[in-house]
Amino acid sequence: MQIRAACGQRCISKSRFMGIKLWFRWNMIHADPKTNSRKRSKRSIRKPNAVTAMDVRTQARMFAVIPNRQTVLRFSSGRAQQRLHSGHVRGNCDAYAIQMIQLDFSTLRSWRKAAASVRFSRLLPGVFVVHLSLILGLAVSFAAATGASAQTEPWRITKTEWTAADEKGFGEFVAAIARSGCTTTIACMRSAANIYHESDPGSFEFHADCAKWVYMLRAYYAAKNGLPFSYVSRIRGDGDDLRFTKTSNEALARHDVIDTGDGIATVPLLKLLHDQVWTATYRMNPVDETPFEQDFYSPKIQPGSIRPGTAIYDINGHVGLVYDIAPDGRILYMDAYPDEHVSRSAYGLQFGQSPAELGGGFKNFRPLKLAGAARTGDGYYIGGTVVLAANAEIADYSLEQYRGNIPDANADGPGAQFLYNGIPLGLFEYARASMSNGGFAFNPVYEMKASMVSICRDAREQTPESMIHAQNTLATLRHDLSDMISLWEKRDLRIVYDGRSLKETLWTVYSDGVQACSMRNAGQGQATLTSLDQFATRSPTTDIRSLISDMSDIAPFAGMRPVGH
Repeated sequence: MQIRAACGQRCISKSRFMGIKLWFRWNMIHADPKTNSRKRSKRSIRKPNAVTAMDVRTQARMFAVIPNRQTVLRFSSGRAQQRLHSGHVRGNCDAYAIQMIQLDFSTLRSWRKAAASVRFSRLLPGVFVVHLSLILGLAVSFAAATGASAQTEPWRITKTEWTAADEKGFGEFVAAIARSGCTTTIACMRSAANIYHESDPGSFEFHADCAKWVYMLRAYYAAKNGLPFSYVSRIRGDGDDLRFTKTSNEALARHDVIDTGDGIATVPLLKLLHDQVWTATYRMNPVDETPFEQDFYSPKIQPGSIRPGTAIYDINGHVGLVYDIAPDGRILYMDAYPDEHVSRSAYGLQFGQSPAELGGGFKNFRPLKLAGAARTGDGYYIGGTVVLAANAEIADYSLEQYRGNIPDANADGPGAQFLYNGIPLGLFEYARASMSNGGFAFNPVYEMKASMVSICRDAREQTPESMIHAQNTLATLRHDLSDMISLWEKRDLRIVYDGRSLKETLWTVYSDGVQACSMRNAGQGQATLTSLDQFATRSPTTDIRSLISDMSDIAPFAGMRPVGH
């Protein structure tokens, strides 16, 4: 049985789960399924340093569930609200206003005597109520990431700083887990993809949502490789909910992981980290460096700076972790959710464009060093303090993702302008173009903008050679666009576009290009002004207008699962 934190009646009223609410009183530990009566056990089942079966009295709600959905119990009051695994309700990646108590029968092997029965009653078409009876005997304690009995080898610091090789190793560690196809944080860390899993106790469990997943992977890797670590442990901000403040949060305290002589207990440190970081920890202006340095810095959008191990923060309450950069420039990331499910996707419009003040977008862990530590004969560093690099000391620190990259760029968020080889692109197209070093396979918006400039220049010259060249360029553009549109309609991931409607965007680019270009028709007795559109529509092989008009406007972009407000 896995037990996770719940919240109160207010949260339950906001639940997104449909169902018929059934009240029942669950007085643990013994139950009689025949009489439906429940008797509180007089036997004490508590053991030191262990999470055991609940011996508390509480009110509960059972929800009708749709088939294939998780069986979920929502506790609304009582001591069952103890934060056994999840720490604070706030750290839930904001996908739901509640946390769950999940029953996982695969873990019942950790009990000496246990019996369970599940009965489904059909109330409405496609809707069932789950009747759950549990008979639990004396519980054997089980260890999880929150249990003090689950100890890995002590964390001994053998290096005073993260080198480029360490950063590369962390990225490879993240990539291996992401590519394994694992579907939960626990399964990911127990899989063969985690090359360190054999050094963990069999009972070790890695509970994390999106915000904690990034931090805990970093800390876990540091522990296994003798690296120093530090994180922001306390923040403040202006508002009731620091996850969604309208201004930047501030770091008020840091927790430096220091070996005082006996090594660092890894599991308790992971638990503490789990309980102290959340999406609000990411919500900081990248220029702020007081009262304390923040854990991340804003990198330039370029190969090598955006890499496996880079975090991506969505100010609506979600965090992804980059695990690969595809040859065509797609930035691939994985993420975890409040139910600890792990998914993968590609960076795009779902992250939005954040103003600098709220700190959305790409984030790299800030370089740090352990200073003033004493080295023992065994090669361990004892004591010392962690010093973080300032923004000015970081070679690839940049506000480009917020300001844009045009000369004298000083925008903020959605107003930022980006150029690639002199062609204006949106943030997401620019990121892909930059990350591929211009080697992206198919970018219809980029091709349209670049070709329209060339076509207009030739058409204005009015020489026979330039007019032929303009016509040939139009024909080539139409042919290439036709191929790209066909791939786009088949949901081919090689097509580079992250807007809401490719048809609308292409039409806007074409119309703007036509409006900006006036040309003279040299075939008339006297020079007359005509539009580039009239020139293009003279032949079916150059008629871009009709090609765009015939496009399907079904948006193929699915994005990530909805989160936040």
